[in-house]
Amino acid sequence: MSNFREFAPIYTSFGEDLLLTLPILDIGQKMGFTDYLDFIKATDMTHPIMKGVDAYSRPFLAIKFNVKKKGIISQAVGTFFQRYTDDTKNWAYGTCYNHSDSIYVESRVRLYDYEDLTKRLKLFLDGSEINGYDIEKYDSVRGGNEGCIISRIF
Repeated sequence: MSNFREFAPIYTSFGEDLLLTLPILDIGQKMGFTDYLDFIKATDMTHPIMKGVDAYSRPFLAIKFNVKKKGIISQAVGTFFQRYTDDTKNWAYGTCYNHSDSIYVESRVRLYDYEDLTKRLKLFLDGSEINGYDIEKYDSVRGGNEGCIISRIF
């Protein structure tokens, strides 16, 4: 749990009580091509939000969500994870789905994004629909891809 305290958007949005009760996702020794956790699929998850530790002992939080685009609803997963084993301050985001149809758009979570990402995650957790990202122009909290709606799975 202490590792999540280092990543303010997750710790602030979810709170310690929720983080403590999340089910564990065991990914074994699986690893993405560049050591990113960008391979977790919706079918890998038994619950909408799960936590775990990878082969390098890095904590991660995987979030399964609905994506509504052009009237079609599908599921996707985004994973926030500690980027380096020995650096609790640098976090990243990985997905094997389209980044613009996701909770977060960048592969690295920058310090200047913390406030907006926290707001975005809180809206999502409260059950609000949020827009996917439009790479060209997006509001960092609400998104900007108005053709894509992200919603929580309960």
